[in-house]
Amino acid sequence: MDEIAIKLVQAGPQPSFALEVGLQAPRVSSVAVTEIGTDRFVWWLVPESFNAVPPFTIGEVSKEDVENLADAEPLDPIEDLPPSDPRHKAALRERDLSNESVFPRLGALTYGVIPARFRQAAPEGGVDLLSKGRRYAVVVMGPEGHGGLEFVVE
Repeated sequence: MDEIAIKLVQAGPQPSFALEVGLQAPRVSSVAVTEIGTDRFVWWLVPESFNAVPPFTIGEVSKEDVENLADAEPLDPIEDLPPSDPRHKAALRERDLSNESVFPRLGALTYGVIPARFRQAAPEGGVDLLSKGRRYAVVVMGPEGHGGLEFVVE
């Protein structure tokens, strides 16, 4: 898994960032801006395709469900089958199609501006400008990797 490179392009109370993995914009599953020293999300983005955000809940699991899982033969067609196997190739195609539709690419980000194909998960409503002199971190996660950058608002 690669690291997503994050570069501060414009500082200030509404900073902008450039994102890159390899030589292209990364696929993104989550972007969070937090204030260093606190546990609160100042801003959190997820793809529009994500229709639930934590906390996730799990329904009741029956004894039969557990037994069925225990009896299932674990097979990951990408990890367990040779590249020449048609099931391996089909799984790669399916994974790539899924990633394309679920995890949008994001090459640039400006705090407070919701990019196309994303939605704001927190805070509800708008966002406040970042405070001068305070330290923040932006964290980006996706199927190709993750990255983080600490910055101070000047």
